[in-house]
Amino acid sequence: MFGLKKRVKGTAEAAAGKAGQGAFVLISHTTKGKALAEALTELLQSGLGLPPNQIRCSNVNEYWVPEGVNTEAHLREEIKTARVVIGLITPRSLSSTYVLFELGARWGAGLPMIPLLVGVSTNELRGPLAFLNAAYTNDDAHLHKLLRDVGEQLKMAVQNPAAHQMDLNKVKELAGVIEAAVSQTQQQRPSSTGGTHELRISFKIDGRPPSPQIIKVRANQPVTVSCLECLLPDERRIVTQECSLEGESIDVPLSPECIDELSKAPRPAGSTYDGSVKFRVTASAGGKTRAYTFQACIGAVVDGGTVYWQAVGSKDFVVGG
Repeated sequence: MFGLKKRVKGTAEAAAGKAGQGAFVLISHTTKGKALAEALTELLQSGLGLPPNQIRCSNVNEYWVPEGVNTEAHLREEIKTARVVIGLITPRSLSSTYVLFELGARWGAGLPMIPLLVGVSTNELRGPLAFLNAAYTNDDAHLHKLLRDVGEQLKMAVQNPAAHQMDLNKVKELAGVIEAAVSQTQQQRPSSTGGTHELRISFKIDGRPPSPQIIKVRANQPVTVSCLECLLPDERRIVTQECSLEGESIDVPLSPECIDELSKAPRPAGSTYDGSVKFRVTASAGGKTRAYTFQACIGAVVDGGTVYWQAVGSKDFVVGG
C-alpha cells in the first residue's frame, strides 16, 4: 500500500480553509479500494494543488471526518455540499449499498459526479450511472481529463504534468492490480457453454471529439470484422460501414457522419432516452460469422466553443466454440 506524502500546509490550504468546512472533493469507494483511493488523493493534490483538508475520503484517516462527529450525518451533508464527487466503481462497489446510495443521492441532487471505472466496463453500469461519461483508471488520457474536469469545477488550474506523472502512474498501477484480480476471477469461473475453445471478444467505444472515435475490438483469437451497423434502440439501421479488418486487436473507425446521422434520426415512440443507440459488429472467427450488438448512448460535448456528438458504450461477449 502506498503511504501518503506529508505536505507542508501553505497559503493555498489556508485560503481553502477559510472557504468553509465542507470538502471540495469527496471520493466514494469501498474498503477494498482504499489503497487506490489514497493514490487518487495524491494525484488530486499534485495535479491541482488541492489542499488535503479539501478532500474527503472514507477509510483513509487523514481524509476522514473529525473525531467525535456523527459519521453518517456528516457524510449525508457532504455528499450534498461537496463541489465534486468521484465514485471509484469496482465490481465490489457495484454491490455496495453505501457507495450506490452516495452516488444516487448525488445524482438525484443534479450535482457534479464522475464515475471512475476500475475493472468494470461501461456496459456493467446500471440506471443513471449508465448515461454518465465515465473515466478509466488505466488510461493516461482519461486521468488527465479527470484532472481537467475536476479543476474546471473547482476553478483550479492543472499543474505541470511533470509534477503529477508519478502519482498518475501510481493510480494506474493500483488499478492494474484490481483489474488483474478481476480478470483472474472471471477466468476461473466455469464456462456456461462448456466449450474449450470459446471466443472471448469485447467492444469499447474510445476517443473524444474532435479527435476521431473508434470501436476497440479485442479478442482471444484472430477475428475478421466485416461490417459495422449503427442502429436506433428499436434496431432500425441508420448507417452501415463496410470494412475488412483482421487480428486479435482491431480498431474500427467510427465516422463523425455516422454519429451525426444517429443524433438526427427520429426516435421510436415512447423512447425515454433520446441518446440511446446500438452498434452491431459482424465478425468471423474459427469459420463462424456472428453479429454482436451492444448498447451505447450519444451526447453533446463542447470543445473550444464547438459542439460535437460523442458515443459511449462497451460490452464483452463469450461465445462457445
